[in-house]
Amino acid sequence: MNFSGWQRVSLVDYPKTISTVVFTSKCNFDCAYCHNPSLKTAQPATHSEAAILEYLARRHKQIDALVISGGEPSLRAEEIIGFCHRLKTALPNLLIKVDTKRYAFVYVLKNRVRTEGTENTVEKLTRDRALREKENTCQTKVRRSQGAPGPM
Repeated sequence: MNFSGWQRVSLVDYPKTISTVVFTSKCNFDCAYCHNPSLKTAQPATHSEAAILEYLARRHKQIDALVISGGEPSLRAEEIIGFCHRLKTALPNLLIKVDTKRYAFVYVLKNRVRTEGTENTVEKLTRDRALREKENTCQTKVRRSQGAPGPM
């Protein structure tokens, strides 16, 4: 899997953790509050999975987490799920957070559970508490962007 952007060190994208952030491009939403408007359209993928894995392996004592952001990562849900599995295999202590509106993840995960006959995929991707918290935040933001009231 390749990415359109890469911020090697972030102190704000994963709460209380030093992280690396990778960015997918393309988004099917047009949110006014988007923090990466240049990634709403397809951009060249210039950062390889191998380079990111190598960087994280060399800095595993300094970097505690990887954040996958965008654009909208869930548009590439199958690739993201595979990437997360490879990350956890190579670096089992690495925390992973996906910044998404969950547009396609729910469908892909349900389909995987149905076809693989196991809930392992769902468990592995939802184990991280920060991911669940981020999902709740994203749901609130989506409701607000659609005109529904809700706390931010």
